[in-house]
Amino acid sequence: MKTSNVDGRAQNKADVDYFHTAPTEQEPDALLRIDFSPPPSKNVFFMHNGSMSNEYWHRRRLMTQKDLDIGNMTFKRLRTCEGEPYSRAMESYAISFPFHEQREAASQVKIMGNEEYHFNVIYDDDEMVGIILWWETENHIYVEHFCILPQMRNRKYGLKTLAALNRIGKTIILEIDPPVDETSLHRKAFYEKAGYKANDFAHVHPPYHEGYDGHRLVVMSCPGCLSETEYDKFNAYLNNTVMASALPVHEPA
Repeated sequence: MKTSNVDGRAQNKADVDYFHTAPTEQEPDALLRIDFSPPPSKNVFFMHNGSMSNEYWHRRRLMTQKDLDIGNMTFKRLRTCEGEPYSRAMESYAISFPFHEQREAASQVKIMGNEEYHFNVIYDDDEMVGIILWWETENHIYVEHFCILPQMRNRKYGLKTLAALNRIGKTIILEIDPPVDETSLHRKAFYEKAGYKANDFAHVHPPYHEGYDGHRLVVMSCPGCLSETEYDKFNAYLNNTVMASALPVHEPA
């Protein structure tokens, strides 16, 4: 997805054109534009990386359907565990996920410096509406945690956030609880509405805490189901990278 010309137009892309320059010391402000053709004047998605400080803004503009116009929504990527935005994000994290699905504090601090990890706070103008925490590789994005604040739900912020994420142009992978009750069935239906497909793999997420077993989850992916090879690569990445620092390392006695 890298080209050297941020203003040029890719040739003859069926669905989406990409323009990308990555932040460098010489050019710390980088622009990623994903242009959905036609027409570029109406269907444009923007990501803007701010200066290379501890945190930067991802400015995203998306207009495809009226109900998915994300307007002034932004993702603010946090680089450290300091400051009010992180504290507020973790308050939401703590109330939105059961303990067995939460990272320990030391693990969370450690992964904040990983370039593949994106700790994003979702805003509408200046109002926080949720968090989306993902891991990004060359081929896929794995959403580890995603929630909308309780008081901000039923305003389509969840669908709008996923619509923006889906249009980056990579396979998106996430996990949900097995659909066995009203809540879990509703959650599965929500992701299906956003374009995600449930995979049939017998999947167990590794434990976040000592003394806990892994927990069975359903893998969902967009725009379609994963092949067995794709799932195996994702599962290896989950175990060897995402969860590599989840449990404390004990020095031998």
